[in-house]
Amino acid sequence: MHSFFRYIISFLEILFSTDRGSSISVFVMALSQPVLASTDGFALEFEDALRRLIPRNEPKRDLSSPIEDSVFDQIHKFLHVKGRLDWAKHPRMCAILSLIDRLDSMDAFVQAGLSDNEFPYRQCDLLALLPEQNYQERFLQLQSLALSKIGDLEDGNHRHFG
Repeated sequence: MHSFFRYIISFLEILFSTDRGSSISVFVMALSQPVLASTDGFALEFEDALRRLIPRNEPKRDLSSPIEDSVFDQIHKFLHVKGRLDWAKHPRMCAILSLIDRLDSMDAFVQAGLSDNEFPYRQCDLLALLPEQNYQERFLQLQSLALSKIGDLEDGNHRHFG
């Protein structure tokens, strides 16, 4: 029932936004996707694996330095083995969405054509996919964890992952 209300609130926020055309089409795509329920075996197993790879409440966790690339390699392998090939292409996005407790939005991100190659995102990129402002802000705050250390040497606005 919680997801139903989340979709209704999302719809109303999109309805009153300024860029209605693209936002509504992305919203409709998101509605057509199944939501990961807390009882979903894959979701629980994936969240458990991520907690081991990326401790959330560790006091010594430095939120200013990126997560090691080897962690994203492990996330990719886990998703590939589990048959989530569409998600396996985006381990950085999976990690950030999991950290903000919005892994249920992953399919919508993939269907909207967003990828790990587009980090860092801007708030306007997230409006239709994470309509709640607190999740947008948290995503923007934590996305630096997904940036490659090699990306620090680049001059562009977006990091590229190979």
